[in-house]
Formats: sequence, structure tokens, C-alpha cells
Amino acid sequence: MFGSCWKPGASGDQALDRIVELSPDMFLWLGDNIYGDTTDMTAMRASYESKKQTASYERFLRAEIPVLATWDDHDYGENNQGRYYTRRAESQQEFARHFDLPADDPRRRHQEGVYNARLFPARNGSASVHVILLDGRYHRSPTFNQYGACEGNASSFLGSEQWDWLMRELRRPADIKIIASGIQVLPPLHGKRALKDYCAYADGREFQRAIAALEETDLSGTEYESWAEFPLERERLLRAVQASVNAGNAKQVIFVSGDQHWAEIMRKDIPATDNQAPVTVYEVTASGFNQNWPYEVPDPNRLP
Repeated sequence: MFGSCWKPGASGDQALDRIVELSPDMFLWLGDNIYGDTTDMTAMRASYESKKQTASYERFLRAEIPVLATWDDHDYGENNQGRYYTRRAESQQEFARHFDLPADDPRRRHQEGVYNARLFPARNGSASVHVILLDGRYHRSPTFNQYGACEGNASSFLGSEQWDWLMRELRRPADIKIIASGIQVLPPLHGKRALKDYCAYADGREFQRAIAALEETDLSGTEYESWAEFPLERERLLRAVQASVNAGNAKQVIFVSGDQHWAEIMRKDIPATDNQAPVTVYEVTASGFNQNWPYEVPDPNRLP
């Protein structure tokens, strides 16, 4: 099971109690696990502690459901922030403290970012499952110039070390790979915004090429944050997944995401290249525990 965007409140309590009742093998926290929105680490810790003192979360902890987690902007630091957030290292330690990561966990020591993975071997005839949780905050280039200096074609979503790590993970064989992202992957770009406003636009040639390479012509995706704001990085991710499937390292890849305050299931057919067969991937968004935007946002990749 998985979820995101948690604030104290009645419906969130009901959701946590239902999770405890169902007793899943694993729960994935997909980000906005609290709403800290601060550069003050005393305040950040207080937000985490307030969550731990909520009765429904105490019941969740007592149930000892195994947990894996990543973060999004509101528990990372501030709204829509990336690598220019000034307290990212300190915030990572608060994340590690909240989720009781062991002292020798790389996220407590040398690793910059909270990305992590776990491979669950097949047992009793079940499929092997590889869960990969990305950190789309710590190394992310600005989306728009109010978040830092634009980096054009050099814009990165994951940073070089995390990309190298992800490539290694994608080479590990498993029947099913579940890739968790704090924000959505499969919705296409929100084309109603002036394209030159995107920090990744540069002169537009590579930006437009990456969109065309994925054969997307309906640019009516979410106007909120998504991987589509970085077309080169999104193409890189989807092509890496495509190569992993074609190499026999996965039978199916499913993205899971949060952030948007609604739930949906998406499908994307990654087109063939000269040396890669086409691959179909899916994404399931679950957001939020007790928050809902009561209006429809277009998404041509959404399944009915």
C-alpha cells in the first residue's frame, strides 16, 4: 500500500486506521509526509513530533507495518523547492530521525538525498518485487527562475550520483519494478504555459525534441509539478525503464506517486527506438490522506 500528503484530521485518521486494519506487507510514504514548509529545523522536528503524537499515527506505529519512504517538497523544506533549498542536509537528518533509520544507513551518513531501494525475492510462487524510491528534491534543478538560476539543457532531476544509482538498480532483475516518485511521472507537459518560462527550455530545440521523441502531441497535462517540466530528464527516465524491460530485468514497471491531491491510474506506451522495442508502463497516484482538490485536471494518459 502507499499514500502521500498527510495532515492531522478526521479523514486522515480513518485512512490510517484502515491501513492498520488491512495489515499490508509494506507501506510506502510517497512524500508530503508532514507539512513543515520551513527553514527552521526546530519547527521541522516539531511537525514530525506532532505527527507521531497523533492517535491514529500512534496506532499505525504500534501495528509495526514495514515502511519505506521518500519525501516531496513540504517535508523536504518549502513549496516546490529543489537543490537551492538552504537546509537540505539538515532536513535529511530530520527525515532519518523520524523514520528511525539505523545509524549505518547511507541516508544518515554520506548519501546526499533520501533515495533508497528494496528487492523482495519471490516466495511461495509469488513474483519478485523491486521497490525503488527516488528523491526528486535534493538535487533537482529549478523549474522556474523564482527557485534559482535556470540551467537550461543541463537541468537535472536526480543529480549525477542518483542517476548512476538508479541505472544500477534498473539492472537488478525482478519480475516487477515499482518506482516511487514524490511527483507524477507520466502526465505530459502542461502546454498552456509559455514554454520559454520553463527553466529547462533553453533555446527550445532539445526541450521540444524530447517531447516529440515520446510521441506526445496532447500537451494538456497537469499544471502542477511533474517530471514533464524536465522533458530531457523524463525521456531519460522512461528510456532507462524501457531498456530495463527489454533487457529482461523486469516484466513490468509501475510508477507510484503522490502530490496532486487526487487519485488516478495512467498508462504510457514508450515508443520504439532503433534498438529498443516499445514498452508499456503504468502509474498509480494516491494523494492525499485527507486532502482533495474537487475539480478535474486534464491528463491524456489517464485511464478511464
